This record gives sequence, structure tokens and C-alpha cells, in this order.
Amino acid sequence: MNSIATRIFKLSPLQLGLYLFLLPFFALIIQGLLALTYILTATETLFPFFNLSILLIHLVFFVWIWTISVTINKRQLQIKNTLFKISFFLYVFHRVVDFIMALELDIMKTTGWYVENSTMSMIDTMILIYGILIFAAFIYCCVFTGTIVAKLIADQPKRSIDQIPRFFLIIVFPLGLPLLQSRIQHYLANENFPGFQAKKRPVKRVSTPKPQPVTPVVTPPEELPKSQEQIDKEDPRRFMPK
Repeated sequence: MNSIATRIFKLSPLQLGLYLFLLPFFALIIQGLLALTYILTATETLFPFFNLSILLIHLVFFVWIWTISVTINKRQLQIKNTLFKISFFLYVFHRVVDFIMALELDIMKTTGWYVENSTMSMIDTMILIYGILIFAAFIYCCVFTGTIVAKLIADQPKRSIDQIPRFFLIIVFPLGLPLLQSRIQHYLANENFPGFQAKKRPVKRVSTPKPQPVTPVVTPPEELPKSQEQIDKEDPRRFMPK
């Protein structure tokens, strides 16, 4: 794996979750402050910080699923992934175009075009087909990656979260990635991937108890059983007639 993928997979589930959830939140706050500045000062900024944050968390998503479905798959499972690569690059292209459109460049503000109704209908149909293709590409990427994840961690102990299909956890991005992160980290460590080391659990030493010396029990003299002769000596009146 490359250095970027290694750093992403080394993040704890909590760190990955905070990055995926808090980055758009802070970007939205910055975007709101800029909008407030525009209202008060009549200045305009065209840079969409929120759209940039969405692109950044999708970059993490792209590296995550590509590493599992291509890099690890090629090394461990060797499942054919041609259709996955086509769907992957199609979805990446969509995200990049979406961010470029959010920039609102001057080239996109050209007006005065005249489009016939038939041409407009054809464009609407093409946009609809494009949207369906993007949605299908996203679903297939998630299903394929979920299948690879299920095969990789099949031998690990089951948890309650494992009852949910892996592809569904990936579809509900970014919720599912932190939930699967610890399982992937455990697998990478056990398979000795570069940069990952298996955690060695401390083994408790079982101490063998040393045999204790047996102390002989000495009965005090007064507790020893008395012989018949000693009894007669101690009580001479014993045989006297009454």
C-alpha cells in the first residue's frame, strides 16, 4: 500500500469518524461566515469551502475502497475487478466535475445561448442517464468492496455489527467506514502488511506453587494418653474398698 493509504488505515475508528463528520461541519460554519461577510460588506467570495470538504472526505473514501478492492484484493483474493474500476473512475469523475461546477468559474457564466426545445429535451435525457449511471456506479463500488471485506474478515470473531451487510455500511458513507476500520486494521496486522504490526497481548505467567515444608505436629505432654500404670499411681484410692 502507498503511504496515503497506510496513514488512512492507521487512523483509529474514532479519528476517522471525527474527520469524516466534523470536516463538513466546520466547512459549513466557514461558508456561513463568508456569506455573512458578503451580506455586510457587499463583497463576494466564489470559493465553496463546503464543497471542498465534501470532496476531501470523498478522497478518503476513494482511497479506502480502492485499497481494499484493488490492492489487497490483488494480493490476497485475486477477484476480477474490471467493472469495479470502471465504476470507480466514473464516480470519481462525477465528484471532480461537481466540485468544479461549484466554483462557478467565469467560463460557466456565459449567457446568450439559444437552445431549441428538442435539443434541451435531449440534454435533459442525457443528464438523467448520467445520473442513473453515477448512482449505479456508486452502488456497485459499495457492493463489490463490501464483498471483499466480508471475505477478508470471515475468520475473525463475530460481533453484533457483523449482522449488517458490509456493503450497506459502505453505502451509508461516511457512517460505515469507522465501523469497519478496526476490522480491517486487525486483518492488516495479522497478514503482516507493511506498516502494520500485530498487537502482542501480554501472556500471564502461571507460577507453580512451591511445596511448603511439613511441620510435625507435637502433642503436648499433658494431652498424651496415659497408660494404666500411670493412672494407678496417680489415684491410689482407686482399688480401696468403699
